[in-house]
Amino acid sequence: NQEATMTVGGEADIEEATSVLVGSSEESPPQDGGSSKEQTSGRANGKMDPATGMQRIPVVTAGDFDDEKESDEEAVQFPDSTHTYLFSEPVLSVPFMFSLAIIFISYMCLILALVDNLSSGKIPVNVSTTVRIAQYMSIIIALIMEEEIPTGLYLLRRIPNAYLKREFPEISYWMFVGSCLMRITMGYLFLANVLVILIYADGVLDIFYDVLALQFIQELDDIAFGLSKMRVLGQRMQTATMSSVFEVQFEKQRQVQGMKWKMKFALKAIYFLNLVGFLVGMIIVSSRQMKGVYY
Repeated sequence: NQEATMTVGGEADIEEATSVLVGSSEESPPQDGGSSKEQTSGRANGKMDPATGMQRIPVVTAGDFDDEKESDEEAVQFPDSTHTYLFSEPVLSVPFMFSLAIIFISYMCLILALVDNLSSGKIPVNVSTTVRIAQYMSIIIALIMEEEIPTGLYLLRRIPNAYLKREFPEISYWMFVGSCLMRITMGYLFLANVLVILIYADGVLDIFYDVLALQFIQELDDIAFGLSKMRVLGQRMQTATMSSVFEVQFEKQRQVQGMKWKMKFALKAIYFLNLVGFLVGMIIVSSRQMKGVYY
């Protein structure tokens, strides 16, 4: 009798434990008529089909994204670049001065390249078909590779003065704007160099080599930041890379409808104008070459 009682008691314990485990995996009904706060992420987004008892997972399509929805765009962070030191570090500090040095080197290299090409370059009488195809393909490549202009404009659009002051009261908004404008002007120096190279080019490999060299100059700030992060440039520079400004995510802010539309349109319009400028310049040069103007 004692063994039978223990067996029955053991089965009861097992059934009770099983019911607890099963019950914990199921969604508990809400007490106030609302949705349960203990749902998993998958169950929170799906609904139960009463006919099959299976969960229906919502399918997200391209049509579900709307430019006007506040949650469509991801949070933005300050780029991992020495350009960020211009407003994240105190003036006259080692990282700030190092950032100025990188900017000076980048600007000087781009300016020297532009002056040298304009003074010593010569538009060829005519070019082969392969060179002409490479010229027009390089326009698309250059616009894709150039990221300083879109980065500067995007940061200005996504991080307004009030938002920056709320997150980092010690940062000067105008120093932030200055760093973004510096990015934009450097980007246009890069594009100006590319246009001159394409006009004076007479070989396919010369085009690609020169464009890649210009892109390397533009990426000096990213390379220097990576070296700083590895402590190659000293402990003070490594400390600057671990600043809290590189960790904060700036969520999209609600804006006045008219202003939001203008800011979105500006970035797309600038890309389009850059493309048109390149195409018009190359078409004019190509047509004059075919007419024998440069003999």
